[in-house]
Amino acid sequence: ALMRKGLACIPIGSEDAKGALENPVKEVGFILNRHEHWFTLRRIGPYWFDVNSTQEKPKFISDTYLGMYIQQSKQDGYSVFVVRGSYPPTDAERDRKQLDAAMQQCKEGVSGQVKGAAADSAKTNAFSGAGYSLTEKQPSVEEALAASGVDANTDPELAAAIAESLQMSSQPAQQAQPALDPAEEMRRKRLARFGGS
Repeated sequence: ALMRKGLACIPIGSEDAKGALENPVKEVGFILNRHEHWFTLRRIGPYWFDVNSTQEKPKFISDTYLGMYIQQSKQDGYSVFVVRGSYPPTDAERDRKQLDAAMQQCKEGVSGQVKGAAADSAKTNAFSGAGYSLTEKQPSVEEALAASGVDANTDPELAAAIAESLQMSSQPAQQAQPALDPAEEMRRKRLARFGGS
């Protein structure tokens, strides 16, 4: 789906993505994956956001923290990809006041809200916090668009990308093996190699 939009998803360890770890702020986006959960780190204007469906709303990430966050995610077992290409401009990039307000709303204070942030939860609650699993029943295109706040009339490209993603994810996937405790996994490998029950 990304290639059709003129974007390339490049594994961080590859030669093509060499500079991404040394200076991640020069990039525009990253995709992270672990155990069938995907999320993005995306620069919009001068600001970076952690856009993760398991969070209540996107989180602002400082330029300084971005590199550390990517390194820690790699150490935690995430696959990290840099996404390069021609990103379509967002409405927020065209309106600096709107972008600055969004960034302020995504900064986390002690209570998870910034002082003075809008009290209207419909404006600040970009995500439900529930997340989706690739092995569970997927929502219909209409449900996904409604849940993400996307109007197919005002952003037909994003609506088409979501529809295509849902269609691709509804195709049968290989059954994933449940993750084992590292000690249990080592025990099973030893038993397989040296015999025993």
